[in-house]
Amino acid sequence: MGSLIEQPYFILFPFMAPGHMNPMVDIGMLLAQHGMMITIVTSPYNAVRFEKILSRATESGLPIQVVRLPVPCIEVGLPEGSENLDMLSSLDLFLKFIRAIDMLQEPHKIHSSKVLEALTSDSESLTSDSEYFTVPGLPDKVEFRKARVPAPYHQESGRNFMRK
Repeated sequence: MGSLIEQPYFILFPFMAPGHMNPMVDIGMLLAQHGMMITIVTSPYNAVRFEKILSRATESGLPIQVVRLPVPCIEVGLPEGSENLDMLSSLDLFLKFIRAIDMLQEPHKIHSSKVLEALTSDSESLTSDSEYFTVPGLPDKVEFRKARVPAPYHQESGRNFMRK
C-alpha cells in the first residue's frame, strides 16, 4: 500500500489593484503548471477580469479555482461596485476600500497558507536582514530573508491586517 502525499496547495489573495492582481494571476498560472493546486480569492468583478485566461487554464487541466467574495462597498460608504483600487473616484476613498477588504469573508473559512504563517511569525524572530528562515510544511525547501519580507509584515498592525 503506497503512502498518500498531499499535493501542494496555494491560496492567493492579491490586493485588489491591477499592479497586484496581474502578477498574482501569472504566479498562480506558473505554480499550477508545476502541479500545485491554486485558489485565487477575489471579488466578483475582479474575477471577470481574468475569466477568459483562467477558463482556458482550467480547460487545459490546470488545477486553478476562483473563490468570489462580495465586497461590502455600501456598508463602508463606497459606491456600489468599487471592487478594485482603479475603480475609486478619489484616493480619499482608499481607507474605506481597505475597510471593505478587511470585512471580506466566506461562509466557511479557508485553511492553508503556510507561507503567510511563516511571514507573520517566523520572520519576527530574525535579528538580521540577511538571516534566512524556512517556510515549514512545503515539499521543497523555500527560504526568505528578513529583508525580502514585504513591508506590511514589519509592523504589528500590518501583520494583523495580513493575518485577517
